[in-house]
Amino acid sequence: MRTVTRKRRLTTAEFHTTNPEGLDNEITAARWELVQAIRRKVPAFFERLRAVAYPKYARLANGSVDHGEIGYQVLSHANGPLTPILKKWAREFNLLLTLKRPTAAHLPVVQWHGEVWILEGALRTLLLWHRYDALKNDLDVKGFRQSVCVPGVITGRDHQFVFKDGGWDPTLRSWEGWRLHVQQRFEEALEDYQKKMGALVVKRGGRKSVTPFSTEHFDWLALYHFGNLSLDQIRAGAGNVDKTTISKGMHHAADLVGFTIRKKKLKSR
Repeated sequence: MRTVTRKRRLTTAEFHTTNPEGLDNEITAARWELVQAIRRKVPAFFERLRAVAYPKYARLANGSVDHGEIGYQVLSHANGPLTPILKKWAREFNLLLTLKRPTAAHLPVVQWHGEVWILEGALRTLLLWHRYDALKNDLDVKGFRQSVCVPGVITGRDHQFVFKDGGWDPTLRSWEGWRLHVQQRFEEALEDYQKKMGALVVKRGGRKSVTPFSTEHFDWLALYHFGNLSLDQIRAGAGNVDKTTISKGMHHAADLVGFTIRKKKLKSR
């Protein structure tokens, strides 16, 4: 019998604000959900990173090339010693990563386009593996977990909530009558406060959090895109779930991440 995954929220916040790069805590939380799904369903993604990219990384690092320089070479130079290895690794798992040279021909740097956050996560992971053998041996992938600093839009004074009532005069009203009156006023004040705060956050650039998600949506995305499985193959292991549900679920997960799903099944690896 198929187990239904309980829906959860990506974060506890009701609204989110973004940093100058367009990131917020909800997007980074969705990316981490995807990384964990890949770890569960397509561990070969990280096993191949360790097998094909780590030996070269270790040789560079042991040769006194620091992590910052290795990262700069990968992210800025088409012919960096680690760049072609990571490009090949990315292609194995249908990752959209392309290199483009700037229009000014004299500039040696290039720009990556596509899922650059995964490439950056790979570099952080290689660094952690090189520093700590236990993390490498356990295939620890916490290097893919992003953190983001976003501007605050609400001050302490903004979010103060004050409710007052004149109190109960037992000579004029019954306890039950006064209690119901106060509860009604309090609920109305809460509703007004919620609307006021929501409008203020939106006015200052915030956005409403998305609807809850299911972990299995990220599992399906991982299997389809990184595992190269078809919808029929995913359905065979998903129990009583139709292909339309699977497709909608993984596209919902991709939207949360801001991820571009491959359009068709590629040749078997």
